[in-house]
Amino acid sequence: MKSTGVYRITLFELLESRGLDVFLVNARHVKNVSGRKSDVLDCQWLAAVADAAPLAG
Repeated sequence: MKSTGVYRITLFELLESRGLDVFLVNARHVKNVSGRKSDVLDCQWLAAVADAAPLAG
């Protein structure tokens, strides 16, 4: 989940309360990824990074 705006707080807390491992990442770090940008591609990239190595908060 990218940390853009306050709207993410409720969703973050809901997912976490349901037992999911939720990671909040800095949107600036995601923005620096080369290639075409879209929310779907960002999600896929973040999932691949999370599988490969732990994300720093």
